[in-house]
Amino acid sequence: MVMNRLIAALFLLVAAFPPVTALSVSFFTAIEDMPVAPGLTEKADSGVTFDTPGGRIVSVEALGNVRIPAVRAFYAKALPPLGWVSYGTDAYRRDGERLTLRFAAGNGQLTVLFRVVPVRK
Repeated sequence: MVMNRLIAALFLLVAAFPPVTALSVSFFTAIEDMPVAPGLTEKADSGVTFDTPGGRIVSVEALGNVRIPAVRAFYAKALPPLGWVSYGTDAYRRDGERLTLRFAAGNGQLTVLFRVVPVRK
């Protein structure tokens, strides 16, 4: 009887704490602190970065079989802890930079363009 309870408790403990790899999040190569939403994959060689006197300009695309509301919901939760503040639909600001997300759907796949530009002063 005690052994059955111990096994049940051990099972519940293991089920409650999945491996760290199951919780991992990937990040864009062009925007190192920008997480890639679940269901999206960074498009190879799509990242472009320019350093200007006014700040950096970065553009990168991600593709996936995911719906726009799911992507918006992910970034609405993921970006504020990273310092990004929403200031409109698909637009965020942080430390003198503006991030915009643009969506294009076609052929059953969603393309999301992420663009970071300096905020004009």
